[in-house]
Amino acid sequence: MEYISTAEAAEKWGVSLRWVQRLLADGRIPHAKKYGKSWMIPYDAEKPADPRREKKPSRNMPASDLSHILAATSLPLPAHNPDAILDYAGERRARRQYEAELAYLRGDFAQTMRCFHETKGDAAARLRICISAIAAAISLGDYPAYTESETHLEQCLKNNPGGDVSAFAEMALATATVSVIAPNMAPKWLQEGDMSALSPELRPFALYLRAKYFQCMNQVDSMFAVSQAALSLSEPERGISQTGLYLRLCCAMACHALE
Repeated sequence: MEYISTAEAAEKWGVSLRWVQRLLADGRIPHAKKYGKSWMIPYDAEKPADPRREKKPSRNMPASDLSHILAATSLPLPAHNPDAILDYAGERRARRQYEAELAYLRGDFAQTMRCFHETKGDAAARLRICISAIAAAISLGDYPAYTESETHLEQCLKNNPGGDVSAFAEMALATATVSVIAPNMAPKWLQEGDMSALSPELRPFALYLRAKYFQCMNQVDSMFAVSQAALSLSEPERGISQTGLYLRLCCAMACHALE
């Protein structure tokens, strides 16, 4: 990642050096690093908005907004040219989600996090992308980015108790527990396999998390059974789905471990 000094950032954004220093002190410039008494700022960092001019966001997220972004980002990737999905995705927020997922699958975790940071101010899009972002932050060992994702998810739970929004946030947080192999921290619903709070379209991914939970517990037979059952019950895929790909990987890992 390329960095610039605080003076260069001030010139680039057309603001005073003191204003940039205040932003740094408030922690409002993501991924800025301090070396001794000096700060270095990512070259592609965007100028934070003036908090005096920002509108206060609504505390509650309409479930319909989440449903809309989920529907817009549930198309399978074309089998022979996954990047073509970017041409099919209509709105920018949907393309950003696909960009994040493709980047994650290719190991470009930094790009996944850049897509995550672009969702600032769009609560539903940020919630949708958190599953990829929280996994990418763990892969990068980027604790501040992980904390940013986790904080947003916990805020969604606090402000939207019950319903689809909190269920999706719970599922995203569960992704973190299986990603860091911490099954003892997995939510009760994942440990018990109770997915009644999840809408039907979310259950295949939740079953993948359940399979990963069994992997963390070294219960390979159960891991294989859940993955295979989830795939057999899924609708035929007309391309590549992220969930289908992960379930197949679970099947392959389980088969290898059982040999």
